[in-house]
Amino acid sequence: MAFLRFHRNVLPLKTIGLSVLAGSILFLWGCAHWTIPGTIKKEQLSRERIDSLVSRFALHSERDTLKTMAHISIDHPTGKYVRKVALLARRPASLRIDAIPLFGPSDFFMSVSAGQIRVLLPGKGTYYVSPATKENLARFFHIPMPVDHTVSILMGIPPLAAAGDFVVKGFHEGRRDRLDLLSGGTTVQSLWFDEHDDIAEIALFGTEGSRLYTVSFDDYITFGGGTHPGRLKITIEDASGRIFVSVRYIDPEIVRDGDLSPFDLPIPAGIEPRFLK
Repeated sequence: MAFLRFHRNVLPLKTIGLSVLAGSILFLWGCAHWTIPGTIKKEQLSRERIDSLVSRFALHSERDTLKTMAHISIDHPTGKYVRKVALLARRPASLRIDAIPLFGPSDFFMSVSAGQIRVLLPGKGTYYVSPATKENLARFFHIPMPVDHTVSILMGIPPLAAAGDFVVKGFHEGRRDRLDLLSGGTTVQSLWFDEHDDIAEIALFGTEGSRLYTVSFDDYITFGGGTHPGRLKITIEDASGRIFVSVRYIDPEIVRDGDLSPFDLPIPAGIEPRFLK
């Protein structure tokens, strides 16, 4: 089969027609408005709307203590850990977690207060004291996050306050509103709100823009004069691998008596404390 050969200055009528048709299609293609499937259009929020969302967090006092029982499940690269616990949390960085076993006395007590982590393991007769760093929290609780971030998240509050040197920007995305906190032009925290203006999701970012962890909240219930999440899930991007945490509250309440003594964990008689770095 031979190729058709045309004279340089003469084109067959059929070829001219196809060229005109193709040109028309390309012209219409260029004039048409195209959208990428799955793209969510973002609209900036008004300053009034941003201030309204930010003001919700001003209702939380540092005198508030979350008191609840909870089912905690941690899917860690080293294994899966499931516990029912009694939990106390109070900002900025006070935490108490006591294990509730199915039978017998508790075998795990942990208190975080005044910059220290104290852990009592009665079955082993050991008592540990260490600085309240995220590494030491992960050593005993398998959650490698700063203590103040952990406490805020357990209380359903953003770890970073929309104040100080942060720049706050707001957007409407689909059915949800989003607030971004920026430091030096870099987003360090994003918040997504549901149709009731409760927080649906939080994302924390590192200085290089990498995502450190994501938190989702749901099953909101009313107690303590406001709405609070009854369940939360945390996904942590750790050097050891991805960590998944699920927390479900049972009969939560807010206590406002200002008493910090429940966060004390005395050293039992006859046990010599072990100090860790």
